[in-house]
Amino acid sequence: MRPTLPAASLRLTFLLALCLTTLFAHADDSTGIQFVKGSWKAVLAEAKKRNKPIFVDVYTTWCGPCKLMEKQAFSDARVGKLMNANFVNYKLDAEKDEGMALAKHYVITGYPTGLYLSEDGILTYRHSGYSNIADFMAEVNKAIKAAKDGRPITTWDAEFEQRKRDPVFLKAYLDKRAKLGLPHANALNAYLAFIPEAEWTTKNNLLLAAGNLTTARSRVFELVLLKADSVSKNRESAERNNRVIAGLMDAVARDRKDAITEDELEESIQNARRVNRQLKGGSGPN
Repeated sequence: MRPTLPAASLRLTFLLALCLTTLFAHADDSTGIQFVKGSWKAVLAEAKKRNKPIFVDVYTTWCGPCKLMEKQAFSDARVGKLMNANFVNYKLDAEKDEGMALAKHYVITGYPTGLYLSEDGILTYRHSGYSNIADFMAEVNKAIKAAKDGRPITTWDAEFEQRKRDPVFLKAYLDKRAKLGLPHANALNAYLAFIPEAEWTTKNNLLLAAGNLTTARSRVFELVLLKADSVSKNRESAERNNRVIAGLMDAVARDRKDAITEDELEESIQNARRVNRQLKGGSGPN
């Protein structure tokens, strides 16, 4: 016959088990995003090991929205459950060590930026800024869908390099690069050569042009700036205008980063002011 524990010991064992269960349940419920540490090479190796795509939070130490996103979204249990199940998660300081080179490689122009990459490091989706948890999760779900795209950007790049130049392909290629935040000036010029200048800023072409601006020193930038409405009457036009403004500001940001002389830096500052005035609804003095 098996010996029985005294009643007091049974109660103690039960209470201990209950406490441990409660503790672990609470830890699971409160766990946010689990970020891996180490070098970028180690992150890629971990992604291949787990057979998962990668999420990279690109931040800076001085970025307010970055800190808010970390405090609100990254510690949220719902966000953690979604991200941990679908991605290998990594944090990257864009102004430190490997972060500087990777921020340049993935064309980071603002913070925070969320990069979604294949296990080989190929960009599949990105979003910038932070407003709230709901919007963040909506972007994550778009990224999960994008990760399943069987035709990555490298395939499109190869076709363009092989001199594929029909307007249908170029339009789709530019749209994909615009959504990835990877502007391609040569592809944009090739596409615009097929259509009259009067059609460069039609509803659909405006998004292609804005999303593929690489500098404010261009005729296309000036035309897009003129078409950037500061007041939108409905949700669709508001979202479209936000993408146009983002394209303009990214072009200005690239000019600022690439500025070598004081005159070039001053020019980029003036262009940023022009875009800001457009946001406020008036041209004002240049």
